[in-house]
Amino acid sequence: MIRNRVDCRWDVAAVASIAGFFAIATNRNMGWFYVAYMEEFGVDRRGASWPGSVLSSTFRCSGLLVTLLHKYLSLFSIGLLGSILLWGSITASAFAPSIEWMTVAIGVAYGVGSGVVLVTHIVLIMQYFRKYRGIAAGLRLSSNPVSAIVFPAALSALKDAYGFRGASLVFGAITMHVTAFCIMLKEPPWLTSNKKKKSVSATPATPATDTQKDSSRSSIGCHVSSVRKEDMVASAWRVNEVAAEKSRGGDAFIPEAQALISPLASSRSCDVLARQNSSVSGLGRS
Repeated sequence: MIRNRVDCRWDVAAVASIAGFFAIATNRNMGWFYVAYMEEFGVDRRGASWPGSVLSSTFRCSGLLVTLLHKYLSLFSIGLLGSILLWGSITASAFAPSIEWMTVAIGVAYGVGSGVVLVTHIVLIMQYFRKYRGIAAGLRLSSNPVSAIVFPAALSALKDAYGFRGASLVFGAITMHVTAFCIMLKEPPWLTSNKKKKSVSATPATPATDTQKDSSRSSIGCHVSSVRKEDMVASAWRVNEVAAEKSRGGDAFIPEAQALISPLASSRSCDVLARQNSSVSGLGRS
């Protein structure tokens, strides 16, 4: 299918851009939260700046966590877990009793969740696109300034209607859309098929038992000896034909040819032994 080829999945770039619009909202609107923290908790500027400072650090270090998790989980699973942590931390921040707990919820939990989501989406875009990789990445990043323009007015309206904690709950519900969009973003099918082929090729073969090895060796030895004896018999028949032409008697056998034909009986017994060994190995496998 055309839509499953490289540089053709623009729907993936569009979905990642919409998911980033909600996932980056808190990061792009920390100025609004900075003022809201001072009003809600009655702290000075230094205390109100802690959630934003910790958020910046954890957000930029989340790529290391994605690298470690990708050894055991797929990008789809990592992004899905990060999206749940993202809106779960915002919802939990509505019940934070102090600025310290707000720092843990928004600075640590939300920073890790949003960073994991955005990093996995960028990696997916790099996998889906090659020639138009820059355009697709630009489409994804274009949602960041849009989020910084839209959400300050929306958060102010929610705060006027429900208060700071009520606005945090509604904001957490809005960011649940990130999980819905993460479900739609999976790894490219051509990469998953290659992984399956590698796993199948890396599967070790079952070792042969001693009985099977002995039977195979004996059958190979008998086969080689039978081939040699057949060559000897064929040469004997050729000698007999030459002798018959010379003596003008078609049924005359010379003693040397008769001596060469005599090993035919022993070759037949060797073939019988090979058949017995093959039947014994078949019973051992069953």
